Amino acid sequence: MVQRKIDRSSARAHAHGVGHLNFALLRQRRYAPLFIVQFFGAFNDNVVRAAMMAMASFTIYKNDPAAASQLSLMAGALFMLPYFFFSSLAAQLADGIDMARLVRWIKLAEVGIMGVAMAGFWTQSIQLLMVALLLMGVHSTFFGPVKYALLPRHLETGEMMGGTGLIEAGTFLAIIFGYLLGTEAEANVAAWCAFGCALIGLFAAWRIPATPPLAPHRIDWNLARSTIKMSMIVLRQRDTALSVMGISWFFAVGLVEQTQLAPLTNGVLHATKDVVALLLIVNAVGIALGSLLIGILLKGRITSRYVPLLALLMAAGALDLWLATRQFAAPALPLDTIGFLSIASAWHVIFAVFALAVAGGMFIVPLYAILQTRSGNATCAEGIASNNIMNGLVMVVLAQLSGAMVGWGLTIPQILGALGVETITLTLIAFGPTLVDSKADKALQI
Repeated sequence: MVQRKIDRSSARAHAHGVGHLNFALLRQRRYAPLFIVQFFGAFNDNVVRAAMMAMASFTIYKNDPAAASQLSLMAGALFMLPYFFFSSLAAQLADGIDMARLVRWIKLAEVGIMGVAMAGFWTQSIQLLMVALLLMGVHSTFFGPVKYALLPRHLETGEMMGGTGLIEAGTFLAIIFGYLLGTEAEANVAAWCAFGCALIGLFAAWRIPATPPLAPHRIDWNLARSTIKMSMIVLRQRDTALSVMGISWFFAVGLVEQTQLAPLTNGVLHATKDVVALLLIVNAVGIALGSLLIGILLKGRITSRYVPLLALLMAAGALDLWLATRQFAAPALPLDTIGFLSIASAWHVIFAVFALAVAGGMFIVPLYAILQTRSGNATCAEGIASNNIMNGLVMVVLAQLSGAMVGWGLTIPQILGALGVETITLTLIAFGPTLVDSKADKALQI
């Protein structure tokens, strides 16, 4: 009965042409609960991480910045570690049991994890907070495959671009809101907000319609074997392989850019941390806007037509950011937000950050839509998990390469310029004439 209602609702939405942006989906049970769960989950991840880093930098290790820096690196590694070990198991569970039930279990676990984080903030225990961060990484590992696998089960093909775009836009807005709250609010206030948001996510999870597995199978508990096997899944088809490469590069570039914004603002722009927050907001709004604009441009079609061009626009944004920061005339006194905005060359920096973000938001949505639809409904979670494994590998490699550049004496603007050159090179090598062959491209368009 529920499934028939979902099918009729989907048909009505498709008939009214909401596939372009799909805002109407936010009023429908087949989509809205998942959107809420994802939004508050991303919000919580960043509230806890930002509040933990702020407490470490300005309270516990106030007089030891080296220790705070080491903690930041360790925290990032801890959060990514579960992706390598548990992504294959997460995908098998998502494809093998009712996905709605799995989301409820994951969200129930999140409430407990937020309880651990609250205890860590109350006692100012870095050990407890690191445990909470590791558990959050496990939580995100298991939720990642199921959230993307649910979309093609409840959306029409023509709604996938708009639905995926809304998810991506909401995610990046949640990230920036969470970062700002975690950085600016008292740690205990941030912890209470995170706990409340976990409860909201749990309540929303109970509204996700039942989604039984299409092809039930036995779980392979040999994680090493299943991880290697799943890592090869995306290599079976050229379009899914290149989609994963593009997604991985997007997140790797984003990781380097975001981690360099604070030292860039302090050391090159000679501005305060409020300017860091401003640039992060500009970045998040740009990605969210790009995620929505691509749905309008493609009118609901799932196609890679503009992917190579958007990759080159990302490269142009990185190169422009290199030029803007390289030419920035920093004053002697540190700039607050108002002082920064009063300088003409600051608007060049803001424009470059925004342009890079918009291009990135437009770039990633078609790739996720292709990965979801081409992986097949029965094994979509496996494709997403394989993507998560590759994302982690590429992010680690590019982060290490960027660290080596610092060791070679390159400045932060030069590293940003190098990202632009690397993006152009990889685009020309990987994407060539198009991401998918013409027959597959036509098959995915509606």
